[in-house]
Amino acid sequence: MKIKINFILYLLSFIFIFSCNSKKSEINHDYRRFINSEIIFPDSLLVFNNTKLEDNYKPFKIIFYIDSIGCSECELKKFLILPTLFEKKIIDLCKIIIIFNSHDIIGLEASFIRYSINYPFYLDWKNSFKRINKIPNNKKFHTFLLKNNKVVVIGDPVENERIKKIYNKKLKGNVPYFEWINK
Repeated sequence: MKIKINFILYLLSFIFIFSCNSKKSEINHDYRRFINSEIIFPDSLLVFNNTKLEDNYKPFKIIFYIDSIGCSECELKKFLILPTLFEKKIIDLCKIIIIFNSHDIIGLEASFIRYSINYPFYLDWKNSFKRINKIPNNKKFHTFLLKNNKVVVIGDPVENERIKKIYNKKLKGNVPYFEWINK
């Protein structure tokens, strides 16, 4: 009986270890595929807050892609603290782009007004941004820093202090873009 229990424990341990390695392997694969890739902005994006993707050329863009799966309004609240995350001179280098995969135009506009958020936002109502750019379902890959429309950093600086530091360093030109994935 003891041998059967030990065998079952070993088997469960093996399955657990294998599943963790598989998940990490998938993240590493997505990361390697996504980093340095060029981001394409499809014509089907609907723009709000009177701006265009080409307006106000800045060398960097921070893209926040918000999938329809979660609570859009909850995600929106994090943009209240975005101006306090970086020094003004760093924010001046970046264009903030928020892309929602949603059909709720009226609700999103009302939320932007309610929270006095002045960033432009884009509606990806055809899911074309995610499809064209092959953005993974993993939320870790829904926020990224672009330089010349190429992904240089992946991760959300609002929710992760380490990622925020990498954004700061990258914007100042001092950090390798692959640092976050290995820790």
